[in-house]
Amino acid sequence: MLELYTYRIPFKQPFITGAGTFNFREGLLVRYYDQNTDVVSEVAPLPGFSDETLDRASSDLRSIKLKADQFFGGPFLPEDLNRWIQRNTAIPSVAFGLSSLGLFILSARKQAPVHKILNMDSPAVLQVNSVIGSTSETDFLKKADAFFGDGFSVLKCKVTSEIGHLPESMKKITEKYSGITFRLDANRSWPRQKLPELSSKFDHLPIEYIEEPCPVKSINDLKTVIAQSSLPVAADESLTEFGLINVIEKLNTLPFLIIKPMLHGNLMELFATISRRFHLENRVIITTALESAVGTRAIVSIAAMIGSRSTAHGLNTGTLFQTNLFEENIGTDGTFHLNQNSKSWLSLHDINQTLITPLL
Repeated sequence: MLELYTYRIPFKQPFITGAGTFNFREGLLVRYYDQNTDVVSEVAPLPGFSDETLDRASSDLRSIKLKADQFFGGPFLPEDLNRWIQRNTAIPSVAFGLSSLGLFILSARKQAPVHKILNMDSPAVLQVNSVIGSTSETDFLKKADAFFGDGFSVLKCKVTSEIGHLPESMKKITEKYSGITFRLDANRSWPRQKLPELSSKFDHLPIEYIEEPCPVKSINDLKTVIAQSSLPVAADESLTEFGLINVIEKLNTLPFLIIKPMLHGNLMELFATISRRFHLENRVIITTALESAVGTRAIVSIAAMIGSRSTAHGLNTGTLFQTNLFEENIGTDGTFHLNQNSKSWLSLHDINQTLITPLL
């Protein structure tokens, strides 16, 4: 039987997007339970990054609840789950929540972790990047020192077209610490005509990639940006706007792929898209879409199965919340330690009950 809950957890600081400023992260939990199984998953559209709304996702879930009760209550295989999701919802966040729920149900029933259910490999530990927002030179250096001291070796840095002190500050950090690398996130703020000039300012630094440096309206625009940048480019919003498969198949020079699974939907389709293309092995970076710890649990499993094994993933966003639905096992050494036993899912009793409300 399915139950729906809402959650609302506060950010430590207001979260600013193109859709406005948010003081809370809101989403839905989907619970399936019977006499032997109790698992929860998450449905949480991200304002400013998706056209979806929480109301629309809630309405869609209610409309298919009876069908979902019947399907999840019976025997099924991963391929059955894939077909059922494809037939019953076109909303990415709902498809994510129901596909992860189905995999968790199979994991609980078979007493095996999700990667075993799907005959995939999974490491015990994932490397995680930290994030430093736009800030002063003094504050940047202070935060970078603290993150490196905690064990982080990959720093993601927000950058605008007014790059200011950033190249020089990064140089100071690289001279101080060996083995550190940076990721730039420009959020499409760089004018196309300034891309060669701005990217060249970072040429001498250990930059893994710059994420979405300029506004783009087509895959051809993205191709031009990749050609004009002296830094490797990563695609994020472009993947949902133009389609993940289109970006993979139509670009001769493949960007790094920043995949937020909540925005892509059906996990079975995502696994198929990535796992059959071996040339993507070190190009896939899995990040959260600021989900609660419930959604993060699923996204960590995804990163372990299809994400790059050689670099860090964006899984440390739970630190942006004052509190969370569940205390995850992110270490202080820049890593995320996976649960390697059969319980790769959460039950309702694992959740902080004061932060959720039944959806009637």
